[in-house]
Amino acid sequence: MRTNFSASRLVRLLDAPHPHSRPPLGADFDITERLGHWVSAFDAVTLHALHQSLAALPRGRLATVAPDALDQLEAQFRSVRTVLVGTAAAGLAIAQESWTHGDAAGAAQRPSFAPLRRHYQEQQRQMGLKIDPLRAEARRVLSRASPGLRKLAMLDALWEQMLGAREHKSLAVVPSVLERRFEALRAAQAAAGEPAQSATWLQDFAHQARDVLVAEIDMRLQPVAGLIQALRSESKTQ
Repeated sequence: MRTNFSASRLVRLLDAPHPHSRPPLGADFDITERLGHWVSAFDAVTLHALHQSLAALPRGRLATVAPDALDQLEAQFRSVRTVLVGTAAAGLAIAQESWTHGDAAGAAQRPSFAPLRRHYQEQQRQMGLKIDPLRAEARRVLSRASPGLRKLAMLDALWEQMLGAREHKSLAVVPSVLERRFEALRAAQAAAGEPAQSATWLQDFAHQARDVLVAEIDMRLQPVAGLIQALRSESKTQ
């Protein structure tokens, strides 16, 4: 589960004041205000039914979790994050190289956001491919740990089912927000009479884009981190 989406580092980065532009994020990012609209009447009935099912679960302890399950989950979490952050940085470096050095023949080109848009969208696809199975595995481990953690796993699965598509739609606008900032920075560069390929503003924007991408990775990993923390807390009490 995730809390306080609208106060996440991702939203702060995208909504941070900038000397040349502060693109509006739009209503899709005002998650706190819109959460009531996200949860339909049908979802509310489903949630109520789940709570009734949770109350009926037996209170006896489960004992089918491997002793090293927590260590394995934490290692998988670190591995997934390392891979995603690494490929994010590599792709941004390639895009920045094309901006500052032109095409394969060395011809100077007007910097285009297109390479970064493709890279960002591919990274979002990779996040889903890597984080979704990790979250499902975390729920599987928790469901075998104790009745309390089993309830948490079931609730997390329902929230993912109810809000996943809406979250995906909201995050899909991130490349467009970055593109507006890119165009604003490039326009300001031209207005100042400086070359479009100037390394200064392109490097600055590449760093901003990397921070945004890493923030999205961390935000998508928050539910998994929460599940792991719950398992860690229970392990300490045993």
